[in-house]
Amino acid sequence: MSIFRLIAPFVAAGLIAGLPASAAEKKQVTWSTVFGPVLQRSEVKSAGHVMSLQTRQDITSSSDPDWDGAVFVVSGVADVLDGNGPISGCGTRTHKNGDQSFICYQGTTKRSGDAVAAEGTVELRGGTGKFANLKGKGTFTGTAKGATVTAEVEY
Repeated sequence: MSIFRLIAPFVAAGLIAGLPASAAEKKQVTWSTVFGPVLQRSEVKSAGHVMSLQTRQDITSSSDPDWDGAVFVVSGVADVLDGNGPISGCGTRTHKNGDQSFICYQGTTKRSGDAVAAEGTVELRGGTGKFANLKGKGTFTGTAKGATVTAEVEY
């Protein structure tokens, strides 16, 4: 018996074991979220200072079919003085196929007259099904009615 016949199965097993099960898809995704109904809100107001905790159900629109039409239930906190201050929160996005993705954000809100603007960063942190290994980071800008997110994601 040749040496090749003896080691070939081990070499083949090593090569096969070294192959990834499936390569993660990396891409840039942009989505817009229209703020939906408030499911729960608690706030404390004092001399222009507002501390709030809110849970909302938003709808996502995107040119990427994986993200378009997803429902986003998000809870966030704000600690603002005269409309300016830090905001942060986390939520679960349920995609049209039922899979979920998890996202957290942090940023600031700024008031100028009657207009409110927000900006900050987002981090995508796993999920279920197709999004089980989701990871990514990005930025957001927003108004009192909605936000737009652009993120580099991998799943």
